[in-house]
Amino acid sequence: MKITLDASKTAQQNAADYYSKASKLRAKADGASKALGETLRLIAKEEKRELYKKPEDGAVAAKKKFRIRRELEWFEKYRWFRTSSGLLVVAGRDASQNEHVFNRHAEKTDLYFHADAHGAPTTILKEGNTGKATAHDKLEAAQFAVSYSSCWKNGFGSADAYCAPAGNVSRHAKAGEYVAKGGFIITGKREYFRGTALGLRIGLDEKERVVAVPAISTRVLKDAVAILPAGTKEKGAVAKEIMARLGTENLDDLLLVIPAGKSEVERAARPVGKA
Repeated sequence: MKITLDASKTAQQNAADYYSKASKLRAKADGASKALGETLRLIAKEEKRELYKKPEDGAVAAKKKFRIRRELEWFEKYRWFRTSSGLLVVAGRDASQNEHVFNRHAEKTDLYFHADAHGAPTTILKEGNTGKATAHDKLEAAQFAVSYSSCWKNGFGSADAYCAPAGNVSRHAKAGEYVAKGGFIITGKREYFRGTALGLRIGLDEKERVVAVPAISTRVLKDAVAILPAGTKEKGAVAKEIMARLGTENLDDLLLVIPAGKSEVERAARPVGKA
């Protein structure tokens, strides 16, 4: 061991210097020892946590995916679908949306549909009054209107619906009359669709969106299932069952397209038509 002495200092001063240096080194050694001990303790804790960590189910882990938020089209804030011939149908989810759908998006070239029952959505068949809509398109819009009316919640199997040119529909009542929020005044003749069956098919479209279409629609949806009213399952249970069948995690989107009330889920027959 080599010891260097300062010749300008006395033996006692050199000894004091070395004692001071030794004290500082001892303090550093104690600090390092404590830090090492804390590090080892944390490592042991983490190893123990991993040892007792519940293994994640492989199927569940495989399904965990990041959902990329995409830009919504204007009609996706409402209930909507495209008819078998490709025409757009939009409907309100509540009284406020009923007004929005009509005030902002209904044009004279459109047809206004409504179930002949209280608590039904304002349903607009775009370009339905131009000769483009087929009789089947109209039936689809009528079935959509009755399926999202209170008739579903009340367990009805069928209901009447009607349509009129959007130009014959108004939010403004005559003097002395009152129009409730979401209500409308219709003038002129109406076309009725008597005994329209309630029923929907729910599946994924070509953009992997959760979509509900009328049961009579010929549009092809991926992994579609059919739902009918007067069932035994609550809305939440129906959504979870369909979610499992579709292999999707879009529970919120499913809850938006399933009508209020109890339903029954059936496997939908694959229609022949456009995707």
